[in-house]
Amino acid sequence: MTGLGGPVERFEFVDAARGWAFLLVLGLHAALSVPDVPGWVVRLGLKGEFGVQLFFVASAYTLLLSWHARARVDRRPVAAFFVRRVARVGPLFWAAIPFYLWWRGTGPAPGAPDGVSAGDVLLTATFLHGWSPRAFDAVVPGGWSVAAEMGFYLLVPVIARTATTPRAALAWLIGCWAVSAAAGLWAAGTLPPYRVEPGLAWRFVYASLPRQLPVFAVGVVLYHLAPAPGRPTPAAAALPALAVFALVAVLAGTPLVPEVLVAGVVFGLGLWGLALYPAVLVVNRVTRAVGVVSYSAYLTHFAVLDLITRAVGAGPPPAGLPPDRLVPAPLIDPGADPLVRFAVVLTGGLAGTLLVSAVTYRLVELPGQRLGRIITRRLGAGPGRPAEPLP
Repeated sequence: MTGLGGPVERFEFVDAARGWAFLLVLGLHAALSVPDVPGWVVRLGLKGEFGVQLFFVASAYTLLLSWHARARVDRRPVAAFFVRRVARVGPLFWAAIPFYLWWRGTGPAPGAPDGVSAGDVLLTATFLHGWSPRAFDAVVPGGWSVAAEMGFYLLVPVIARTATTPRAALAWLIGCWAVSAAAGLWAAGTLPPYRVEPGLAWRFVYASLPRQLPVFAVGVVLYHLAPAPGRPTPAAAALPALAVFALVAVLAGTPLVPEVLVAGVVFGLGLWGLALYPAVLVVNRVTRAVGVVSYSAYLTHFAVLDLITRAVGAGPPPAGLPPDRLVPAPLIDPGADPLVRFAVVLTGGLAGTLLVSAVTYRLVELPGQRLGRIITRRLGAGPGRPAEPLP
């Protein structure tokens, strides 16, 4: 793989982590797609919601690695960073907006109880939907996480220049932790006047960038702890981090510690371990391949599951899905064992999503990244000399 100014070295354990993150999310949505599945399947599937936090931790870690490697060679590091980020995330997300408006329609749905408005579409297209309790998940299913990711990008140049030591990274984590707690307290007294459905209001709190900030901050700490070429980390630097992680574990389940922070800490420790020892059961060719297309897979798997669940008669159509998107006759008897239907939805959803995402990765993601490189060169923001290896 070649970077903007030279070779790019991928960290295999990061690709594998992204692959596992998508598999967790897929398991969640597959479990929720099939009614009457055994309770243990639902309980296990619900843990898949934290796959997004795994994405966030891995993202913050790799963003800092990339920033520090490129900032030494880019003529205009901040401009180059934002062009690359928008080119990486934007094209596929913008393509998903008209697709899901066609696929699921604009009528009432769980993420848009009053239907999708033109304002919702505009906010989504500009990545601002994460700040609206009505638009955050109304247009592109799962799009709230893209809004949080794009919001975090705005902080990366500041974090990269201030969180330059393990102690400073921990200070960022504690500060973001305080912001997350404050966001929860603010929402408790402020959201009801918005007249948003209570369940949707609290999903908005969960999905908001302020609530997710400490998860990204775990990735900032991980950057200072995990080994990287040319950047040895003293063993003593791990002690304060472990102390904070232990504090989070002790306070888990209390109002002081949001559940997403607990998940972020668990994943941060796991990624730290994989950086030191990439166990083959976790980091292998399959999980790395899934990780490479994980962004495409995340945005497309909702539509694939819509098709699969109807094709096998696994459950009712998703709210808002127009009738012409349905399969006329299910391929499996709707009275079949729910566990069998769940297994078919999970495996079929995985196979179908990987097939579709391989296409969108090549036809949308890669051309978008190439366009980003062209724009960076035209702006004169790119490297003046070969870039150092990146993850």
